[in-house]
Amino acid sequence: MRMRKFTALLMTAVMAIGVTAGSVFAAPSKTAKVTSPDATVAAVDYTGIKDDDGVKTAIKTEADTGSIDAFIEKLNLVTGPAADSAKSIAGQIKGASVIANFFDLKSSSLNVTLNVTLPSDASVDNIRLVHFSTARYVFELVTPTSVDASKGEIKATFQDLSPVAIIKLGSSSTTATSTSSVSPKTGVSNTWVFFGLAAVAAAGAAVVVFKKERV
Repeated sequence: MRMRKFTALLMTAVMAIGVTAGSVFAAPSKTAKVTSPDATVAAVDYTGIKDDDGVKTAIKTEADTGSIDAFIEKLNLVTGPAADSAKSIAGQIKGASVIANFFDLKSSSLNVTLNVTLPSDASVDNIRLVHFSTARYVFELVTPTSVDASKGEIKATFQDLSPVAIIKLGSSSTTATSTSSVSPKTGVSNTWVFFGLAAVAAAGAAVVVFKKERV
């Protein structure tokens, strides 16, 4: 009887902690909103992107999660005509952070101005536009012609327009597994907090059960 009570209380504590953990480790939210004075910004249009070569999966993964790590993983799985460019991009964006998830960009001009909240140290040297050309069917990194962090303004020239994501490159010492659009360090530290809470809850349950049995 005593063991059954202990087990029930322990399971309740673990379930409660599991619910809390689920909310912390949920998929990251969408990143910064992008606007443009001379282009239409909208959700990704997958017209012209194949379903069976991994390109759509890679773009959709980043658009939905904002995770650089997940995007890199999917890029390395791309097959067909876009495979080489996908793997090249995957190698170049390790350690980057996402400023804006993939969005669709349409304009009559290929010289586009984008407005988005930028980190204070944003510059032409570390801001890149990840572009997938549906016309040429390749992934590419576009370096902006200018970046003004105070105005949140990026100017860039494209060969053609289709899905675009905005990223900030990491330092040379940063690895793909240590940087993403959400800080992984927060998740790791919280994991240990949850384990600690589980241990405390279990110990408390045991004390209550044994106390009741002795009375």
